Formats: sequence, C-alpha cells, structure tokens
Amino acid sequence: MATPTGLPSIASSPMNAPPLITVMIVDDHPLVRQGMSALINLEPDMSIVAEAEDGREVMELFRRSRPDVVLMDLRLRETSGVRVIEALRAEFPEARALVISSYDDEEIALDSLAVGAMGYLCKNVVEDQLIDAIREVHAGRHFLPWWVNGQPQAVCAGERTRS
Repeated sequence: MATPTGLPSIASSPMNAPPLITVMIVDDHPLVRQGMSALINLEPDMSIVAEAEDGREVMELFRRSRPDVVLMDLRLRETSGVRVIEALRAEFPEARALVISSYDDEEIALDSLAVGAMGYLCKNVVEDQLIDAIREVHAGRHFLPWWVNGQPQAVCAGERTRS
C-alpha cells in the first residue's frame, strides 16, 4: 500500500514482518515430506528451504540453506536420524533438530536428545502440535511429548549416554 507520496507505507513494509523460521524436512517418504511441507508453508512465519530423503543429502543441503530448524525422521534408508543429528551437530553446533518419528518410545526420545536433538514428536500429532514444536525449538527451547519422563536438561547437559 502506497502513501500519498507514492512511497510504501511502513505498515506494509517487510521489515515489520515477523522473522521467517526456515525449515528443512528429512524423511524418506515423499508423501510425508510433501504433507509436512504443505502444512508448514501455510504458516506466514515459516518456510521450507530444503527437503532430503536420506542422510547423505542433509549435510550439503544444510550448508547451502542454513535452516533454523531441521525436522528429522529417525528411520532413513541409508542411516539413522540419530547418526545424522550427531554429524550435523558436530559440524554445526548451532543446528536445531526436531525429531519426528513413528516411535513413541521414551528411550528413543531421550537418546535423540543425548545426541543434540532439541525436541521429539510422534507422527501421529495434530498440525498445531507440529507448528508449536517448530516454534519452540526455533526459540531455543526443548519440546517433548507428555510421556517422556526423563530429565531433558540432564540429557542435554551430557549427563546421559546413548544406550
């Protein structure tokens, strides 16, 4: 919208827009990636910047796109999501990974946190939970399902070793 002077109004300026949360999706199922991508791209403050179907693609895509949050499936064709998170965090300590898995197992969730994931979700969550989790992880906070009774702060501080 232009002002009487012909200049854009401050209200319509992109500088007033909330910062965009950029997301990479890593899942070996195309339909899952497409579904999550469609949901996330509906959010005005989020954008998908990369998608990977296996662990080999993640590092190069992360280097190129530098997403704020990586949604990581644990079961990939060539490797496990846990190993990918370990490698990602070794090279990019600031990387924020949110695991999204079909496993509702506390031990697996805590193992994911032990290697540097900041959150854990099951694939049976509703859309709002996914979006909330992305925002929490982007803000630097951990996001865990109610059934995880472990101490995420202790895990993230390195007091837990992988089993």
